[in-house]
Amino acid sequence: MNQPEQLQSSIDPILRQKAQQYLDSGKVISIKRFPDEIEGMMQERDTLLMPYYMFDEAAFGCQCKQGDAMCIHKAAILLATQVMQEADCPDYHMAAKILAARKLAQTIRLK
Repeated sequence: MNQPEQLQSSIDPILRQKAQQYLDSGKVISIKRFPDEIEGMMQERDTLLMPYYMFDEAAFGCQCKQGDAMCIHKAAILLATQVMQEADCPDYHMAAKILAARKLAQTIRLK
């Protein structure tokens, strides 16, 4: 299990649900996975937040007022990481489309 997966399993179920809703809300502009980090860009009221996770340092960062605590923005990038891994795609929005297309194709084949 890699670091993001370990962190993902430790997310409180209520925060996990809120983070999934946040991902589905349209506030997430982008989440991308690079070899050494995951970067997000999210709209929060009139501010842009850029949470990140650095693999080398196993460190999170977010500009929200939660400080070092697990916030909805950090939880969202962890949930997005799972989607990106399943689709083998470094871009969250594209990965979500790939998984939706696979699911649709599977449904069509079953009928």
